[in-house]
Amino acid sequence: MRFLFEPGPEAPAIAYAARQLFLLAGWRCRAVPYPLAQRSGKGRSLPTVSYGGELPPVASQLHLWAGARGRWTGASCRGVDAVHRGVPVLVRGARRIDGHIRRERERLETDLDLVASALLLLTRSEEIGSCVRDRFGRVPTRASLACREGFLRRPLVNEYAQLLAEWIESVTGGLRPDLPHPPGFVFCVTHDVDQLTLFGSARDVASAARRIGQGPQRMRRLRRLAGDAAGVLTGRCRDPYDTFGDLMDWEEGCSIRSTVFAMAGGHGRFEGRYRLREAAPLLRELARRGHEVGVHGSFETWRDGALLRRERSALEDAVGVEIVGGRQHYLRFAVPETWRAAVDAGLQYDSTLGYPDEIGFRAAICAPFRPFDAVSGREFPVWEAPLAVMDVGLSSALALSCDEAESSIVDLAAQVAHHHGVLVLLWHNATLYDAVHPGWGKLLRRVVGRLRAMGGRPLRLVDAVEEWRLREQRMGTVAPPA
Repeated sequence: MRFLFEPGPEAPAIAYAARQLFLLAGWRCRAVPYPLAQRSGKGRSLPTVSYGGELPPVASQLHLWAGARGRWTGASCRGVDAVHRGVPVLVRGARRIDGHIRRERERLETDLDLVASALLLLTRSEEIGSCVRDRFGRVPTRASLACREGFLRRPLVNEYAQLLAEWIESVTGGLRPDLPHPPGFVFCVTHDVDQLTLFGSARDVASAARRIGQGPQRMRRLRRLAGDAAGVLTGRCRDPYDTFGDLMDWEEGCSIRSTVFAMAGGHGRFEGRYRLREAAPLLRELARRGHEVGVHGSFETWRDGALLRRERSALEDAVGVEIVGGRQHYLRFAVPETWRAAVDAGLQYDSTLGYPDEIGFRAAICAPFRPFDAVSGREFPVWEAPLAVMDVGLSSALALSCDEAESSIVDLAAQVAHHHGVLVLLWHNATLYDAVHPGWGKLLRRVVGRLRAMGGRPLRLVDAVEEWRLREQRMGTVAPPA
């Protein structure tokens, strides 16, 4: 498959977005500028998709009309420009077509600019320089176009790829794409270690008591909290946040190897609840048992690659394994600075890109992807494995019951399964303490059972990313010549 486009300053961004769509759609693709396609003449027999504000100077079977200026319309994200078969499209091409699809001779044309729309969503252009921030410096969910327009829980980029695949099949005589993970999907169970213990800190105990006081059966749960505190302080029982032994036994019994993000620095008010030396024996045991250990960057590392690199190195020395993945504390994420920090720290992937108070697809994609820097115009040499579900977001921010949370996760997973994608879950070890979070430990087990029944295959994050890296290599979605 050839993808032909106009040369110019926007060409790297256009070629990037097109490659992501073709990779998701399952078509091998080579992005080629029009002049090079004219001069070389190579690939004339290949199915060809063209993109631009004019009909192409070389033959193509499918033409995507570009945005209002004949090329990518920039880093703005104004809203939904069109809806086709229920799919919201952010950018519509310069030439308007009734019904959005037109066939002329052997060519299919559309004014739905899937390339620019995907680019805006994947680069998170709307967040660059945003003045709307919460107390942790994060762009809040409510400020996102996806939240305002109601598509946060839909992987629109995957839906764009599906549309593209259907158009290609219709003009190539039924050639079939190469789908990822047929016939099911992948799910990754991850854990952020924000606290090792509950009763080692008066602040943590007070926080737990406040949470219990706001929920049902307060007196019974407070009595249990007091009894457990007495047991821990007298040495009769272990701390209730020390749940990893039972958790790993259960996961391994289900043939699951999870990814655990641990902190290796930070001493401010939002971190420093344990020292790396205290966590090191547990982390070494987890690594020995085949679970992945990643770095949970401290509060200031989201914009500081040098600091993140030091924490990654400290974690590697303590655990004795290579650390290739990371996730930022409090899900702090700045576009594009956090991706740059991950690159500077030498990480292979980041898994921060999600919202703390909602579930869904912040980048509108349910698969690992290589991010693109909309500021510098370059693709990052790092992967993003977007976070779709966090337990605290469901229980605290959304205030869902366990049954409601399970239903929401299954609905989200159904979309991931439809697109043969990857669903990343985050469950904190503290959430497994039933006195503070009643039912949420059992909920994880129920959710995993449902995901398996839907055809889900559990993988560590590092393995899920590697599968997509190999798929990218196999599919030959390569960058155009310089």
